[in-house]
Amino acid sequence: MGGLVLGLMFGLGLLALGGNAIAQEMAALGPKTYVGYEICGACHEDKYESYMGHGHAWQLVRTAGATPPADLYPWGVPLPALPTGKTWSDIEYIVGNFKAGAGRFVGLDGKYINADGTAGSNYSCGKCHTAGYSATRHQRNHLGVEMAGAVGTWALDNIQCEVCHGAGGTMAIPPVKDCGECHTGGDAAMRVQFDPAKSVFSGHHAQGDEFSKSPHKDLNCALCHDPHRSVWHEDGGVKYAEDGVGMMCTGCHLKRHPDLPNARKVRIRGAMGEIGLECVECHMPLASAGGGGATHLFRISTDPVSAADNTFQADGKTWWKVDQNGESVLTLDLVCAGCHDNMTLEQMAKAANTIHRTTEMLDLTVNGIDTLQVVKDSDVVSVVFSVVAGEKEGMKADWWVISQGPRGWSSWDGKRRRPGLRAWRKKVALVDVPEQHVLTSKLTAGHYTYWLCIYPTDGSQNLVSVPLYVTKAPKPPRKTARR
Repeated sequence: MGGLVLGLMFGLGLLALGGNAIAQEMAALGPKTYVGYEICGACHEDKYESYMGHGHAWQLVRTAGATPPADLYPWGVPLPALPTGKTWSDIEYIVGNFKAGAGRFVGLDGKYINADGTAGSNYSCGKCHTAGYSATRHQRNHLGVEMAGAVGTWALDNIQCEVCHGAGGTMAIPPVKDCGECHTGGDAAMRVQFDPAKSVFSGHHAQGDEFSKSPHKDLNCALCHDPHRSVWHEDGGVKYAEDGVGMMCTGCHLKRHPDLPNARKVRIRGAMGEIGLECVECHMPLASAGGGGATHLFRISTDPVSAADNTFQADGKTWWKVDQNGESVLTLDLVCAGCHDNMTLEQMAKAANTIHRTTEMLDLTVNGIDTLQVVKDSDVVSVVFSVVAGEKEGMKADWWVISQGPRGWSSWDGKRRRPGLRAWRKKVALVDVPEQHVLTSKLTAGHYTYWLCIYPTDGSQNLVSVPLYVTKAPKPPRKTARR
């Protein structure tokens, strides 16, 4: 108990010093002295508060044989049910439990306790679930007795600030530890293990291995994740979520280069967007066994290949395939079959090619929207269209890209808008037009309607229109001259 009292006295002493003095005192401690998150929170109060709602702060909660309060966890998650025949006096640690039912127990001997009360395996997770870990010797329990079942020793319980930022005297920024060091299945080759029986990627915290095989592999996890905030409990742990947490991808994925003006974000077009589907529901399906279930491979293959056919055998295990670039893809059955269990892989493959645009021939948007909107005359308006020729590819057709506004009709000639009504193309073969920008400018106040019309020689009429209302922006108040 002496060490605990000294530690508390040390912490209270630092807290009394104030921010600058704390930094000076900590710098003098040296790079191997761990002080704990309470000390970090003295200066970084906002980070401390959000961190305490993060799973990292609750991976290894030391109860030390005492009954913890019922409201121990900040999210309202109840305490896990004790193993059969055990009381809290038999418990040294609660492991996990950042979501209901996910907690496990470590006894006073350093071994996990099974649900039936029997002794389980040694606690060997300290390397990732503690701060200041050393693989030598055994951690002591609250009675001061070495726990023979605990592999290694550590300075602090839980994944504390200093795990990523270095010991108190270091305070390294950016983090000195890569997320992948702990968020990994443990395979030396960083292969992604797959369980064909359950159709999930297996292994403990496999997302790190998945990420290393994704098109994002050269990026840092913190680009999308705020490591101080919870993802599980929707506490802002995901960045770029202005359009909804599940649409975080739109922070980077633009249809035009993000440095260009009026860049449009990727939209989920057609029926999939109408029912409220978000990026992550397809690109991060819940097909990963640990750490939340959301996969981190991201890229989806539109080939009709099943998960079972996208694996290989090595070292007596089943692994997910990688391509010549060292990357992997998600197969359509992992992505689509959860909802579309009545579709064949071939049908999924055909439908997948139109997810990000309408299944019809024509697509027309104004500022990325295909329904009525109101803008100001000080706003820049962007009009974009695309064409999917489909079965009519090669058929001759007349193409019209026209608009009606306060000054009458105007037509686009392939380069600019001109007054009057005239076709852009006459008897020109139908081809795919991935994305064509018609207008990028401010407009005078009034009503507008933009049209895209294609009339093939088979007599069919293909039309789409988007209305727009432009209002006058309020004028800034005049500055009165001083006399």
